[in-house]
Amino acid sequence: MARDPLDRVFAVFDGAVALPEAERDVYVAITCGDDAHLREEVRSLLAAHAEADGFLSDRPIHSGEGSPAVALRTAAEDTASFIGREFGAYTIVDLLGSGGMGDVYRARDRQLDRDVAIKILPPLFTMDADRLVRFEREAKTLASLNHPHIGAIYGLERVDGVPALVLELIDGPTLAERLSQGPLTVNSAVAIAMQITDALEVAHRQGIIHRDLKPANVKVTTTGVVKLRDF
Repeated sequence: MARDPLDRVFAVFDGAVALPEAERDVYVAITCGDDAHLREEVRSLLAAHAEADGFLSDRPIHSGEGSPAVALRTAAEDTASFIGREFGAYTIVDLLGSGGMGDVYRARDRQLDRDVAIKILPPLFTMDADRLVRFEREAKTLASLNHPHIGAIYGLERVDGVPALVLELIDGPTLAERLSQGPLTVNSAVAIAMQITDALEVAHRQGIIHRDLKPANVKVTTTGVVKLRDF
């Protein structure tokens, strides 16, 4: 294990997440070797990441007492105190979900009188310089993708040392949720596919690849507009 066990767990986790899902188990097994504890913790975080659709989940991360996964979940639970508080120009209204990479809240923009989504980095991660760099890089990546079928970013906030992304609040189910209710009609499937490919084409022209494209990261609004999220 590394000087800080969390460093090693997150290093392997980050490497696994960057791979297609079908290759992650092999990567974790090879990278962890005989370290069963490390392997268990990484798999726990990967499971939570999958349940969270990248960033969102209404279920906690399960692992052993005192483990990095428990530390991660405890830190995330501390952010519940944000509800009802002002965060810069925003008032936190409700917790939409939380996962291995951050907590997402519904918030009210008091200046522009609109609802937004605010993704707050868990307190545990604010002590990790590499993860803060990734967080800010995500903000810049999203900001460069101005497209009607990609969830927009409105800003990067930092209040009392807590960093957060201010994002477009996308109402409507994910494509995974829609598919769970039954197959799509041919017309609906074609319409959704065309919007996804249109968004991906623009991103690829800018040298940006969506590394976790799956139905759970595709939102479909009530008017049928597709929005990709979690680049």
